[in-house]
Amino acid sequence: MPFNTIADNFGRGYPGQIAEPLAPKYAVSRVLTAAGSAGRVMVRGTDAGNQECRPLFTGDAVTPALVLGVALLSTSRPFEDGSPYKIGSTVSVMRQGVVYLEFVNAPISGHMVGCTLATGVLTSIAQGTAAGAIAAGIVIVPGLRVAQTGPSGGIAAVEVNLFGSQDLVTVGTL
Repeated sequence: MPFNTIADNFGRGYPGQIAEPLAPKYAVSRVLTAAGSAGRVMVRGTDAGNQECRPLFTGDAVTPALVLGVALLSTSRPFEDGSPYKIGSTVSVMRQGVVYLEFVNAPISGHMVGCTLATGVLTSIAQGTAAGAIAAGIVIVPGLRVAQTGPSGGIAAVEVNLFGSQDLVTVGTL
């Protein structure tokens, strides 16, 4: 007997899962110097020769030069408990493309992505929000923009484009 029902409530994806597999994308492999998980914002490690990375931490001064990208979900292992990656694990980090990320509030297409440094929790923040209006401990992550409106506490597609971003101190006049 054939099935006569169709699921109309499909899951969007998992944090760190590539949202548009056929779209152009660029990712790099790096070794973790601190435990992390898929969908976390990663920054460059201190030893560039060893190709290291780690999640954002409290006290990080977030700049385009520091942010490496978003840790991708490894499809060769099950997604359990946030897909933890241990110190010394090799992870793929998306530098350009579209990836699913999990937000604590309702993500809105076109918004900037904020990250709570202490926890790594992501927040959708309206473009043009004054720095003083953003809660303490949350920073705007350069190169990330919400591409899909979603429910509060849910998953949404985020555009990652970390090519061409420059620190303000490096932008000058001729």
